Amino acid sequence: MASEANKNSNKNENHVNAFISGAISGTITSVLFQPFDVIRTRQQLLQKDSLNSNSIFSIFKKIVKNEKVLNLWKGTGATVWRIVPGAGAYFTLVSIFTQKLNNSQVKEEIKPFLV
Repeated sequence: MASEANKNSNKNENHVNAFISGAISGTITSVLFQPFDVIRTRQQLLQKDSLNSNSIFSIFKKIVKNEKVLNLWKGTGATVWRIVPGAGAYFTLVSIFTQKLNNSQVKEEIKPFLV
């Protein structure tokens, strides 16, 4: 009975680790790609004005030249709040389903494809 409790504790710990891993990866991804999101948003806003160049590089140069470089990361907080729970849940669900499939009577031909 003690080993059963130990197994359940390990399963829960694995799921918590999976959630934390997903949350960390979501945070890193959000921070790294936020400048591209800001530039894309600016590009969409400037799309109506066809007189100016709306290339990615020209928008990047305008932001760096006319504003603070940190403005490339505007809205990062909101993006992190949106991404982190979903990434954590995704990693947790993958962990749960992988564990259940590994413990079930899955055909041997499929097992190599499981994570």
